[in-house]
Amino acid sequence: MAAQAGVAAIKAEAAVLEAQGHAVGGDEAACAAALDRAERAFDRAERGSDPQWIGYFDEAYLSAKFGHCFTALGQGKTAARFAVRSLDMDGQAYARGRQFNLALLAVAHVQCGDPEQAAVVGVQAATAAERLNSRRARDYLADLADRLGPYQGLSAVNEFSERVLPLLRSV
Repeated sequence: MAAQAGVAAIKAEAAVLEAQGHAVGGDEAACAAALDRAERAFDRAERGSDPQWIGYFDEAYLSAKFGHCFTALGQGKTAARFAVRSLDMDGQAYARGRQFNLALLAVAHVQCGDPEQAAVVGVQAATAAERLNSRRARDYLADLADRLGPYQGLSAVNEFSERVLPLLRSV
């Protein structure tokens, strides 16, 4: 359907969502092919003529989607690169998205074997979540807390746990 719409941004979003499905399924080759299609479609997009409802789909959003694909594939270093790029966004207009992207970056740091940096970024994600009423934001924090569980005892991880536990209990 997206291909028939003729809007490159919609094609890009359809391709990146397909890539996420392949990543979750562990199909690295299919994920890479879909990411390539997403990137090429995004590069062709003429944003001024896109429907207003897809205005959120910008380079930061695309980077976040790429980051999610690479975390699903367990490729933390590549995921971190995209997660950092995903933070180049309007944090006021997209406060929830910024929190999601901070949590994504923290997970990527865990995958890279850097639980302390993950915890530091996780505290930022927890701080951002305090201003939100978002189940998904808390789910991302719960996932991060589980991933950091084996690293309890590190001061940064302990600080993250102290900060995030009250948020997770408020569900």
